[in-house]
Amino acid sequence: MRKLESYSPRSISLGGAEHHRRAVGDHGWSLGEKDRWCKGTNFERDTRVPLLIRVPGLKEPGAAAAGLVEVVDLYPTLAELASLPAPQGLDGRSLVPMLTDPQSPGREAVLSQFARPFSANTPEFMGYSLRTATHRYTRWIDWQSRETVAEELYDYSTGPSTSREGAFWIEQENIAPHPEQSATRQNLSQQLDQMLAQRIKVKPDDEATVNKKRKKKQEKGEQEKGEQEKGAGKRSRKKGGQEKSRKRGRSSLSSHFYFREGQARTLAEI
Repeated sequence: MRKLESYSPRSISLGGAEHHRRAVGDHGWSLGEKDRWCKGTNFERDTRVPLLIRVPGLKEPGAAAAGLVEVVDLYPTLAELASLPAPQGLDGRSLVPMLTDPQSPGREAVLSQFARPFSANTPEFMGYSLRTATHRYTRWIDWQSRETVAEELYDYSTGPSTSREGAFWIEQENIAPHPEQSATRQNLSQQLDQMLAQRIKVKPDDEATVNKKRKKKQEKGEQEKGEQEKGAGKRSRKKGGQEKSRKRGRSSLSSHFYFREGQARTLAEI
């Protein structure tokens, strides 16, 4: 078993009983630190997660590795352990060298990101966070304009920007605006630019693809409009049936369903 800290799949297994390989990890979780709950930030408490990898035949089973790794590194790691070719262009890199030698270096920096609002299909802001051995630099951009709207910088090697609570660092003060941190902030900002340029491989759509997407969106809108009009007609007929049944002094199945439908619609609006 090798313990690493990853910046999350919960459990992945490969092989039979005699050649079992297992990777176990999970996301971080805030329990009130800095008035935060759950896992919705780019802070250390949420992005740093435990990662345990069990591989038969390790020279030092149970040893902990201190190098920085990412969850995306699991795929190429398991592929190599299973003697399978990994696809080209992966963001992850194999952790087998670190499993073989816990003292081997990990990544120079690791990346995480989180959107605001959390549950929106189209975010208002996106936060990209770069973690090195000593610092965390986070950049928030307006998702529509792609302009930077805020920056954060924390130093884990010295206070007062962070404090240690148990096994975790807690960010206390954003030192990005401090003049003496200008060189560090600029250097980490450039590192983040380079990493994002390597990771983001989306190419602009050509004119034919744009027109195809526009047409598909238009057809979807017309279909949804037709379904809404059709649904409105059904509700109108059900309401008419309800009024008739009341006149006859008895309830009806259609009036019951109309009530339930109306109730659900009201709750959805709330």
